[in-house]
Amino acid sequence: MTLRRQQKFFAGLLAWLVITGVGLALCGQALAVDTQAHRKKTIGVLISLGYMSKVEIKDDLPHMFVTPMFMAEPYNNQQGIAALVWHYYQDMDPKYDKVILILSGSGAKVGVFSKALGGLRMGP
Repeated sequence: MTLRRQQKFFAGLLAWLVITGVGLALCGQALAVDTQAHRKKTIGVLISLGYMSKVEIKDDLPHMFVTPMFMAEPYNNQQGIAALVWHYYQDMDPKYDKVILILSGSGAKVGVFSKALGGLRMGP
């Protein structure tokens, strides 16, 4: 498979993961448990694909440790991934009102996702 075809394949896969992970939240309360399980699985897939190295609670907030692969994605894909993680933790406990994005390796803060901010804000 050529590099261009690989990029298209992974872009399509990423879009599917984000749409199904976040989209299931719109299907109603009855799917809450299944939705959370799907979100958790999708986060694991994104980690195994190399978009994140881990997600952990630190200082009472979820922190996504993103990779250069995540940083190279278009903003809409970044927002979708961050929204997926936010929804997972927000449904777990409403006190998790934002997700901090940290660059793996350097430990530098590169963004924050919060509904109060209107979504993803990239930058320190």
